[in-house]
Amino acid sequence: MGYLSASLCCIGGITGLASQSTARIGNALGLIGVSTGVATALASLNFDAPLFIQALGLLGLGGAAGLVLGKRVAVTELPQTVAAFHALVGLAAVTTSLASYW
Repeated sequence: MGYLSASLCCIGGITGLASQSTARIGNALGLIGVSTGVATALASLNFDAPLFIQALGLLGLGGAAGLVLGKRVAVTELPQTVAAFHALVGLAAVTTSLASYW
């Protein structure tokens, strides 16, 4: 149910971003959807306590890096913003692959 509600909120968020009159609710639905998806994924993994703390720490570190990138790029520089977040996703994929290998 958590994944279903997260998916519906994300879809509603994308739909809400289609016009300026519904952009605020679309943004809120997107945030709720992503947060619900992350919380559901963490809950379903059944980590033991030390690994769960490590996952939360790395999640916070990634969130802080995203916040720094998001604050550094102006809203009017959308292509640069997309490129910055794609670079962050690529870095996350590389570190996840290394961690799986190790």
